[in-house]
Amino acid sequence: MKIFKNTVIYILVSVINGGLSFLFLPILTSFLSADQFGTLELYRSSIALLQGLFIFGSNTLIFGNYFKWTKKELKIFIHNAIFISLVIGSVTLFAVLFFPNLQDIIFQRYSIPLIVILIGILTSLIQSITAIQTTLFQIEGKAISYALFVVGFSLSSLLISYYFLEYKNYGWESVVYGILFASTIFFLLTIFMLYKSKIGIINPFNKVKMILFLGSPLILTHIGGWVIEALDKFMISDLIDISATGIYAVNYKFGIIVMMIQVGILRAWSPFFYKEIAKNNNESKVKIIRYTYWLILILFLMTISIIMISPFLFDIFIVDDSYQFSWAIIVLVSFAYFFDGLWKIFNCYLINKNLTSYYAYTLIVSAILNVVLNFYFIKEIGVNGAALATFISFFTGGFFAFVLTLRTENMPWLYFINKNEKRIK
Repeated sequence: MKIFKNTVIYILVSVINGGLSFLFLPILTSFLSADQFGTLELYRSSIALLQGLFIFGSNTLIFGNYFKWTKKELKIFIHNAIFISLVIGSVTLFAVLFFPNLQDIIFQRYSIPLIVILIGILTSLIQSITAIQTTLFQIEGKAISYALFVVGFSLSSLLISYYFLEYKNYGWESVVYGILFASTIFFLLTIFMLYKSKIGIINPFNKVKMILFLGSPLILTHIGGWVIEALDKFMISDLIDISATGIYAVNYKFGIIVMMIQVGILRAWSPFFYKEIAKNNNESKVKIIRYTYWLILILFLMTISIIMISPFLFDIFIVDDSYQFSWAIIVLVSFAYFFDGLWKIFNCYLINKNLTSYYAYTLIVSAILNVVLNFYFIKEIGVNGAALATFISFFTGGFFAFVLTLRTENMPWLYFINKNEKRIK
């Protein structure tokens, strides 16, 4: 079945990307001190925040409506989405350039130069447009094209970063330049592909209102998700020091292997889910539920496996003794991303019904909880407290998403019981 083939490809993409990242980890930790690594993680986290803001929920809306739109409507939507990204990117650039106080906050507190901030804005903008193309690959089931695109970006980014590290001695900024150059290459490829699909500026702006209306809650969800996943690094830097952020970030990367795998699985799951649920018949609903249960079991087993092998992976990939292994961080972060996977699975049901506000409320509650817990736990038990706050936040989000799905979606959750009853009769 195509979903299994695509699932294997998407998992391989995540594994290859993760593998490339881990192969690069010994290089980074040997070139960078813990405080430099911490600064790099703050930069990456900032990029993730900006990219989501520039996308404005467009990729999620494409997933939820692709099979409901005509080809013309899809083209208009993509054009309108790019237009909104450019407007938000321009406003952000203007704010940073013409409000010196904003520059001072970032530069003085986190020692990130203005030129790097500007590069981050540009990188985020072009990546937000590139994300539209990768979304189309996913939902159209073009797993191989998606794999070449994503792995190609990761490989080129790491090679360019290594060049600047090894031969230019640019320090942590080497990764900044590597990501920028790779993003530019694949942005140009995206523009070429969209041009071939006849996505042009002549289309009307009649989807802008939809994007603003339905995308606004998704922006809140993105910010909420970013708070849960990334704000802890900024809080560790403020409450302890930037070196502690570097040590925490290195251990976090081993727990995040679970996320790499669940992302691969869910990239195959999402187009399958939206296509099947659009049929709106009992046979398709039973099929969806059956695969949902299998997904949960697979994610759980993989989470346990990753936790068990993490000490061996740490010894292999971390060569600098100043980066210490932490069972607490890895176990808590691994299970946090297990519940994050469940959260994403059940969010598909909410997004299908355009209940993006429910999705947003859940994330906002979890994000607020995360901030409070981080502030308390980091002060009381140090960096392990940040991992504990992450786990509780993801567990809370997954639980609420599950409850909301049960209340809003009429699905045959206990189909196997009814099936057995029929057999008995």
